[in-house]
Amino acid sequence: MPQHVRRERSIQTAQRILLENNISSLPVDIKSLFKKYGYFLVDYSTAEKYCSKNDPLKFKNAEDCLAATYLMNNKYLTVYKENIRPYGRLVWTLSHEFGHIVLGHLEDFDETDVRRTLTDNQYEILEKEADAFAAELLAPIALLKNIKGLNKEMIQSMCSVSEEASIYILENIKKFGNMEVYTRVEYAFLESFFDFIMQTCFKINTDYNF
Repeated sequence: MPQHVRRERSIQTAQRILLENNISSLPVDIKSLFKKYGYFLVDYSTAEKYCSKNDPLKFKNAEDCLAATYLMNNKYLTVYKENIRPYGRLVWTLSHEFGHIVLGHLEDFDETDVRRTLTDNQYEILEKEADAFAAELLAPIALLKNIKGLNKEMIQSMCSVSEEASIYILENIKKFGNMEVYTRVEYAFLESFFDFIMQTCFKINTDYNF
């Protein structure tokens, strides 16, 4: 179990997924990524039907749990509550769970097999890594840092994230935008998203100035 948040590793993993999958526009279609990687994604009602049992995974009524991911027979299954609102919160939740998978949290650490075996500190570390991944996947800083006058409303609109997430992302851009983890892939992202920048940022919203 890591002793500290491996933030750069989480960011680089998100960047690699965006570039390797030739994603060139926002918002990112997180459900299509689950499908492309062969990870099963179902809502809670569907899970109940499959199991023929009410509340089979024991988090239906848990207010602090919106989704959970399981590793069974070398297959990943993410179950989420279909009533998550607003939509941006659902997108973030699924990206967060996707992060747990691609960051190896369910494979690398035996403790993650059962949530209650994690200490509060261990749980917080893995949660922050998944959040760092989700933020970079949905709103790549290497791209957004070049948008003059960027604000939380623009981030919400372009990235389909909640207001809370947009504030978190904007703070990260201001604090960390000049870090090497972003600057070294900046050109790759601007090249990859060039058409998106031209067609969306200029044509639809003339307030986006580069």
